[in-house]
Amino acid sequence: MTDDTALSKVILDSVIDAVITIDHSGIIRDANRATITQFGYALDELIGSDVTMLMPEKYVSAHTEALRRYRESGEGRIFGKAVELEARHRDGRVFPIELTLGRFREDGVELLTGVLRDISERKSAERELARQARELARSNEDLNQFAYVVSHDLKAPLRAISNYASFLHEDLA
Repeated sequence: MTDDTALSKVILDSVIDAVITIDHSGIIRDANRATITQFGYALDELIGSDVTMLMPEKYVSAHTEALRRYRESGEGRIFGKAVELEARHRDGRVFPIELTLGRFREDGVELLTGVLRDISERKSAERELARQARELARSNEDLNQFAYVVSHDLKAPLRAISNYASFLHEDLA
């Protein structure tokens, strides 16, 4: 292992997001420590395996088609963009991720790299925020309904008091 390779490995292993490198066939060439933690596989189980092992079945055909299109044209639609997808843990659990793809050359071979961020906590917070917003809207509607009822209920006695005051004013005049 050269000094540059060792340094790259140390840097990649310090990143908290999963980072994987694949070839044009979708075979995993390398992965950092966070990938092992995030997906539950040992490094030797990942290296040499098809990257689709980290995907729910519903993404496999789209991934295969995108790789085929990339091999033929060199064009990739999502390079440099963060996209939200789902990933599959070794235990079968599916969880939301944010994926960013890049490409680089190593020893004259172009490889693809993916940074996969587990966004489970963010998605949970978004769901909780949406739930609270619905609850607040419902409470606001209840408050509006209450204000309407109170307003309506107070108008009748106030009208009666106003009428009695008018009668008293007329009688006193």
